[in-house]
Amino acid sequence: MRALLLVAIAGCTRDPFSPLPLGGSHVLVKEIPQPWPHRADLLFVIDDAPAMAGFRDDLLINAPNFMTVLSTVPGGLPDLHIGVTTAGCAGDGGVLRHTPAVGGDFIITTPFADGTRETNIGDTLAGAFTALVDVGASGCATVQPLAAAQRALVDNPGFLRDDAELAIVFIAASDDASPGSTADAAAWFKALKRDPDMVMVDGIAGIGCTYGGATAADAIRLRDFLDRFPNRSTFTTICQPDLSDGLQLFAEPLNVVVGDPCFDAAIDPDRCIATDRIDHRDVATLPRCPGALPCVRFIEDPNNCSVNPQSLRVDRHAFAPRGDFVHVECEIE
Repeated sequence: MRALLLVAIAGCTRDPFSPLPLGGSHVLVKEIPQPWPHRADLLFVIDDAPAMAGFRDDLLINAPNFMTVLSTVPGGLPDLHIGVTTAGCAGDGGVLRHTPAVGGDFIITTPFADGTRETNIGDTLAGAFTALVDVGASGCATVQPLAAAQRALVDNPGFLRDDAELAIVFIAASDDASPGSTADAAAWFKALKRDPDMVMVDGIAGIGCTYGGATAADAIRLRDFLDRFPNRSTFTTICQPDLSDGLQLFAEPLNVVVGDPCFDAAIDPDRCIATDRIDHRDVATLPRCPGALPCVRFIEDPNNCSVNPQSLRVDRHAFAPRGDFVHVECEIE
């Protein structure tokens, strides 16, 4: 996608927020969409009924693989919230689990534009997640994973973020016995987001199968629920050694627009003004680097800029908000 490039007569009305020095004959205007990280809120709902006892060891072996799959997103590990709850009977499931390795009700791992990352875990991500999913198998025999997921999302409002995809992973050796219809449950989850496609679901459950001497019931009701999310759901049998395939859907990146930073005409950086702009309104003037972040650098980039070697680079610590553009105006002769 080519960034917007306009040439305007200098005498036209301009935004007083970022005035340009007058004297040039034309103004070159360029808008560059800013990238943002893939954000996802992942809720794992784990069956803790006695039927899961024979699958517990395999689940713990696979737990680090789940985190490895998430690390395959282009650009690296996303901006994640990861919560784990049990699929217990009414009044039992839905409470987010805690472990000393996690400082809070759920894992938070946040990347920054400068390559650093902030997290609330005192262990590796794989280690902390494995501790959370070790739920045991002493819960009630009749499980309600759909109802448990609803309770977890209602009772922990800080877990969900408006601009993040919601991914729910159900891991069970039993079928769902939640009250209400699967159609109503699917509609409830989809309504959590302004765009229903921001909700993804994955089932790792039984098909009336046996693995390692353990038997998993046929998850007929859970599969019916998953089918109500066309192209946004996966199902993987729990009766196999590798349980991580279903999470590949969650590792797909958001469709992030990256703008062309090249200028198609020669510019003088000293005669340019750059601002962060959201919804066509200026948010902040960006100084030249080095300086307080965020700041801009005008660099020579002949390898990527074919018409004119000059381009713009923005140095940031935190990522820009979604929908942010860097709006540049340069006086040219």
